Amino acid sequence: MRKFELYYKDYIIGNIKMNEDSFLYAPNSEVIKKIEEEIILEFLKEKIDYYHPYFKSRIENMDKFNLKSIKYINSNYELKEII
Repeated sequence: MRKFELYYKDYIIGNIKMNEDSFLYAPNSEVIKKIEEEIILEFLKEKIDYYHPYFKSRIENMDKFNLKSIKYINSNYELKEII
């Protein structure tokens, strides 16, 4: 089982648990409400139970370059693998 945390700036806005057979993104609704003046992508506010392309590209790039976190230069989001 692999686990990840999704950050928006310095806030943990969601968690991911995945393996070969399952994927679950769970938003941290309390934190998202606290920072509601920030622009959070709408789909990140809801539970996702399939391997969404947003996460797929990031996780594949993490694996490809042997990274434990990924943050694109033009984004406020960072995905970190929990070890």
